Amino acid sequence: MPDELAKARQYALKLLSYRSYSIGEFRQRLQRKGFSPDTIGRIIPAMVEYGYLNDEAYARSLIELLIDRRSYGSRRLLQEMLSRGIDAGLALKLLSEISADQEFERALSLAKKKMPSMSRLDRSKVYRRMASFLLRKGYPTDVSRRVLEEILPPRGW
Repeated sequence: MPDELAKARQYALKLLSYRSYSIGEFRQRLQRKGFSPDTIGRIIPAMVEYGYLNDEAYARSLIELLIDRRSYGSRRLLQEMLSRGIDAGLALKLLSEISADQEFERALSLAKKKMPSMSRLDRSKVYRRMASFLLRKGYPTDVSRRVLEEILPPRGW
């Protein structure tokens, strides 16, 4: 047991030297490596105590990264956090800190960047494709609708 604990500690530090993990992801990695539940139950609290594992800090940096690099909306951000083992309550709390106006501005900016690639298409096709694009990026339907109204005003105006 002490030998397994030492190996688990060494493996844990090696993992954490590469990148940050959520507690859920970290537990899975230790399980896949074959460490016993008892050993995992001792390593994780130690890593939390040392400050090497912090789900809130990890989730905040993940949100920032996915917004900056991929321009994801709140729905996709939630999906990504849950898939990485972040608690749903924590994920929703952090996402509530993002205002609806910020999300709208990000979606609008993304749509404006995408518009030139659709310049040769007719209006209805642009509308459908842009709506699908924004929904795949994780923007709520109401945000997508507002963006589409802004970049494709109704005919006759």
